[in-house]
Amino acid sequence: MTKFILVAMMTVIGAIIFSITTLKGGFIHPEAETFIPHYLSQHTLPELIFSPEHTDWGLYQARELSYLFDWLDCRFIAWCVSNGMPHFLSLTHYLVCAGVALCIALFARNSLCLSPGISLGLVGLWLTHPCILLGGTFYRSAKILVAAALLSACLAAWHYLHAPKSSSVSAKISIALVSLSLICAGLADRQGFFLTAAFGLWLSLRAWWLNQKACWPLAGAGFLATAVIAVYTYLVGPWLIHRISGQPPSLSYMSLPWSEMLYDPSMLKFVVFLAPRAALYAIGTTIGGFPWLVVLAVIGWAAWHLSSTQCPNEPPPQDPLLTTLWWLLLPLGFFAMYALMAIRHKAVVQLAEFQIIYYPLPLATLTVVALAIGIGKTFHAGWISKRALAATLWLLAASNIGNLPQYKLLYATSVYASEIEAGPKNLALLRKRIVPADAGPALQALSRASGWVRHATP
Repeated sequence: MTKFILVAMMTVIGAIIFSITTLKGGFIHPEAETFIPHYLSQHTLPELIFSPEHTDWGLYQARELSYLFDWLDCRFIAWCVSNGMPHFLSLTHYLVCAGVALCIALFARNSLCLSPGISLGLVGLWLTHPCILLGGTFYRSAKILVAAALLSACLAAWHYLHAPKSSSVSAKISIALVSLSLICAGLADRQGFFLTAAFGLWLSLRAWWLNQKACWPLAGAGFLATAVIAVYTYLVGPWLIHRISGQPPSLSYMSLPWSEMLYDPSMLKFVVFLAPRAALYAIGTTIGGFPWLVVLAVIGWAAWHLSSTQCPNEPPPQDPLLTTLWWLLLPLGFFAMYALMAIRHKAVVQLAEFQIIYYPLPLATLTVVALAIGIGKTFHAGWISKRALAATLWLLAASNIGNLPQYKLLYATSVYASEIEAGPKNLALLRKRIVPADAGPALQALSRASGWVRHATP
């Protein structure tokens, strides 16, 4: 086991080094031109965190937890600049991605009892996703925090359902961990809020449809977390912001523009077609870059297969049709989430660069977890050999690497093309300790924070 952990850690370190080398220090994201000066300004931490005017341009979204990590990222970047190691990379991204990878490895190896090759193959899939390898430039930490929190909730829920019920204390700890993890997911981003509510609904339907009473406490944990997030979103968060910043936030962005949707026929295309396609594209990007239609067919087959496969120490399969429908609710939930995102931000489902970088982090994480559980059922049912499974996973990870130049080119020619092109020049200025007087706000803020970077006339 020690050897397996060591290999997993080396794989994680190798992926991080590869990502940092590929990004070559990153670039200043357009939104970072606002974030970096704000988080490096001389205000108290509460004033920096509870300030939607600066952290979300007045579009309050109740994700202050992520702003705390954004602040840490900016402080880390400024510290590195001060010590002659300038970059625009997110420390949170790499640390959390490494933690997620190791948790996936241990879950697959210890909990699912999969072979080392299969477990490392799952880690390889996660680490070779373009979200991980190309998404290290500082922007926001919200989505990677949601991914980690959802992973924690899923693993705790799995252990509650499958671990021996020898101790009521351990069961209560698992339920508490599920609820706490989901609350963190919801306080980090609106994707987390949606998926927390979907978590409770999904497991309550399993308890009801399939008569699995053990799912009721987990569903209750999901609903409790949803209620806590809602109370914070509409009561506690606005009160804190009012007390700290002196003015209450506008809640207008928290409601969907249903009236606009009724008069915009093009919105139907985004909600019914582009949103599901974007979700399928994100899933396909996780597992080797399969086309979205192929992914849709594989999901349907996998749902039916999982409904009719029985593992040791599990109750006999329930009604195959109901079980299949229950599994299919998982991708349908993501379709609905992407549809809601499309209503507010059409580019998320319209532009390819938004579909491969940053936004799909939670979906990519849950895809790997679902794949691990599905492989666990297949593996223990003896449907396919472990060598064939391991080889398939590593081939898919290799396909991710093979697709990386295409994704990198797509990103470099995206809406961020000019910022990516200017990245090396900006880093060179910081290395030379010279920032022109007409430089952007982020460079100006870094020069002031580092202390020894001097200003030059235009």
